[in-house]
Amino acid sequence: TGCCRERRWRMEAPAAPNKPAPMLASRYSAASLGGKLIREAIRIRHLKQILMRNLQGKDIVGPVDCYYTLLEGNKDESDSASMEEEIFRSKIESRTLNPSWSTIENCTPKRATATWMILRVYTRASKTQDWRLHLEKNFHLRDLEYFQPIRRAGLGDLGKSGPNTVYLVLIDGVYGFPNDLTAPANRKPMRKRGPLKITVSALLQQHAQLSSSVEQYLARLKLRGSLENQCNEILKGADAKIYRARQVQASLTALKKVHMEKKEEKEELSAQLELISTHRKELKPRAELVLKMCKEMRRKREALEKVAAMSTALQKKRLTAETRVYLRQLRMLSILYAVYPVIKRGAGARAHAATTTLAASSSHTASSNASDFKSTTSAASSNNGNYSSTYRKPPFYTIRGVTLPDLPKDSMAKEISVALGYCAHLILLAAKYLGVILRYKIVHLGSKSYVVDGVHDPPQQVPLHFKESAATSRGVIQKGVAMLIIDTRQLLSACSIKQPEETYGAGTFLLHQLYVLQSQIVTQSK
Repeated sequence: TGCCRERRWRMEAPAAPNKPAPMLASRYSAASLGGKLIREAIRIRHLKQILMRNLQGKDIVGPVDCYYTLLEGNKDESDSASMEEEIFRSKIESRTLNPSWSTIENCTPKRATATWMILRVYTRASKTQDWRLHLEKNFHLRDLEYFQPIRRAGLGDLGKSGPNTVYLVLIDGVYGFPNDLTAPANRKPMRKRGPLKITVSALLQQHAQLSSSVEQYLARLKLRGSLENQCNEILKGADAKIYRARQVQASLTALKKVHMEKKEEKEELSAQLELISTHRKELKPRAELVLKMCKEMRRKREALEKVAAMSTALQKKRLTAETRVYLRQLRMLSILYAVYPVIKRGAGARAHAATTTLAASSSHTASSNASDFKSTTSAASSNNGNYSSTYRKPPFYTIRGVTLPDLPKDSMAKEISVALGYCAHLILLAAKYLGVILRYKIVHLGSKSYVVDGVHDPPQQVPLHFKESAATSRGVIQKGVAMLIIDTRQLLSACSIKQPEETYGAGTFLLHQLYVLQSQIVTQSK
C-alpha cells in the first residue's frame, strides 16, 4: 500500500552473485558530509549497508540463504512503460533469518535522477532449490524515516522489529520504511516531589562552608603546584646529570675501542716491517738486474729517437713534394680555365666583358666567376635552393662565348656541337691534371667529339654532335650531356667540392657544374 508494496509469489529470480563488488569510487566519498542529512539531500551514494530482521513467509520454516538486488526505476512521461536498471547486488548470506549484508562498496546510479528505487530480496531453503523472490519494495529515498544514530561501538540494539523489517544504514544514521518502524516505548513518568522547605540562614551557612572548603582546596592546589614545580626541577637536574654520565661513559668506551684498535695496528705494522726487511734482502739481486735493464732501455730509446727524427724528415720531404704537385695542379687548372672560361649571364648575374684574347682575360674571368659563385650560393642558401624566387629570369652560362641550350634545336646544331666539344676537352684535361679516371671515356675531336659507354658490352659510342637525322640526334645528344654531367661530378668530389643541386636543364646544369668547379679552383689557387 502506498509507496511500499510486497509480492511474495514465485517468479524467475536473477542469477546469484559470484564475484565480490568493486571498490567505491572516490567521487562518492561522504567524508566531507557531517550531521544529519536533509531529506531532500539524501542520495544513493549515502547508502552504506542494508539490514533485515525477522524473515517470515509461507515457505520459510528455518534459516535460509538470501541476497538482495538494488535497482533504479525511471518512467518516461511520453510513454507509460517504465525502465528498471540494476545498480547493486549483494553477497549471499547463508543460513540466517536476520541477514546483515556486507557494506555497499560501489553503488553508482546509471542516471542523474531516478524516479524511484526498487529493493528485491531472494531466498532459498537449500542449495538444491531455486531462488525465489521473497520481498520487493518500491520507495523514494526522501520518504525514509530517521530511526537512530550510528554509535561508536556499532549500530547498537535495533529493538523489537516486526516481520520482514528492512533497515537502511546511511552515513548519518539508520533509516527505515514508515510502515516497518515501531513506535518507541514511553518513558516512565517523573516522581512528584513536595515543596522545598529551606531558610535564608541555612543557605548562608551552606555558602560559608562551601567558600571555606573552596579556599582550602585552592590553597592545596597552590601547594601541589609548587611541589610539582620543585619535583620537575629536581627531575630535570637528575636527567641532565644522567645524560652527562652517559656521555662520559660513551666517550670512555669509544676511547677504549680506539686504544684497542691502535694496539692491533701497531702489531700489524711490526709484522709488516719484519716482512719488508726480509723482502728487501731478497730483492737486492733483482734490483741490480733492473738497473742493467734500465740502461739497455735508455740506449734503445736513444736509437728510436734517432729513427723517429729521420722518419719525420722523410715525411716533411714527402709532404713538400705533395704540396708542390697540388700547387702545380692548381696552376694548370687555372690556366685551363683561362683557355675555356665559363661565364654566368642572366638577369641576376653580373655582366662580364667579352674575352677577346686568352692571356689578357684569364685573371679578370677567374675573379668575376668567383664573385658570381659567392652571390649565387648565398642567394640559394637564403631561399632554400630556389633560384627562381631570387632572379627574375633563370641565368644561363657561356663557354668561350658559346651557349649550350637545354633542348637541342636544329637551328643551333653548329653552336651546340662547338659548345659540347669545348666542355668535353675541358673535362678531359681537368681529369688528366687531377689524375681522375672518368667513368665515361671522352674522345676529343673538336666539334665531332663523342663519349664511350664502357659499361655495355660491346662499348657504345655516344656522339656529342648532330648527325644525319635531327630527331634521333636530339635524344643521343641529351644522353651524352648526362654522361658529361656524371664525369663532372667525379671532378667535384675529387676536389672536395659540394655537389650543386640540379635545378636547371641538362645543358645549363653542365655549365653550372663547370662554373662552380672553376670558381672554387680560382679561390684555392689564390
